[in-house]
This record gives sequence, structure tokens and C-alpha cells, in this order.
Amino acid sequence: FGSFFIDYSLLPLLVQHNYVDAAKQGLFRGPGRDEGQQLERLARAAGAVSDMDLVGRAILGADQHWELLPAQAMSAVRVGSLVQGFQ
Repeated sequence: FGSFFIDYSLLPLLVQHNYVDAAKQGLFRGPGRDEGQQLERLARAAGAVSDMDLVGRAILGADQHWELLPAQAMSAVRVGSLVQGFQ
């Protein structure tokens, strides 16, 4: 039986720490986008990181809204999709 543990409060921090480096390997190397479009996508990724942190606080807050875990996961996926990292 495979079990694992993930610290939900650490996940937004890990994504925030690495998404700019991922963008350097993906989004900023891709052809066909001007600098304005690249920065717009990076700004949207930063917004998704912020959303992920807010959802994480709701999950682990006083009311513990565990039903928001899929929303936190989708925010992490959204960040990766926007920066198109490590292609």
C-alpha cells in the first residue's frame, strides 16, 4: 500500500520559489511571443501562485476547508501551464 505525506502549507512556497526558473527554460525560450506577452503570462502565473496561497490558508485556517484541496492543486497546475516550464 503506497502512502505519502505532503505539507499543504509548503506547496505554494515551493511553486513560488521555482516558477520563474521554469519560465526561463520554457516561456522565455519559446518563439512567437513578444516580451509583453511573456511578461503578461508571468504575471498571470504570479496571480495563480497568490491564489494557491490564499486557498492554502483557507484549508489550514480555523475552519479547515479541506474541500478546497483540488482548487489548490489546480492552481499549481495553472502556474506550470502558464510558464510552460522545462520543455
